Amino acid sequence: MKRYVQDRNPPYKLIEVFDSTKPEPKAPIFMEDIKPFRSIATKDMPWISSRSQLRKYMATHNLVQVGDQVEAVSRPVERKHDNSLKQELIARFNQ
Repeated sequence: MKRYVQDRNPPYKLIEVFDSTKPEPKAPIFMEDIKPFRSIATKDMPWISSRSQLRKYMATHNLVQVGDQVEAVSRPVERKHDNSLKQELIARFNQ
């Protein structure tokens, strides 16, 4: 799929962009660590103050964060519809 960027100067042409033309970041990117919180998943309710503690805690207690279930979301759900109620309503309406 081709990608285009509009030139900022007149005549504002569309310029095709290739992956090699992506600008390099001008500075390193840092992600802020998580804010400390108490986990309510277990009775001891420990304080968790870093991502490494969170990963270890979740692995120890077989926990999964909401939004991490990629397989469950990507699988199509098979639904079996019972059309008997629909047919009954249509029959009653048409009487």
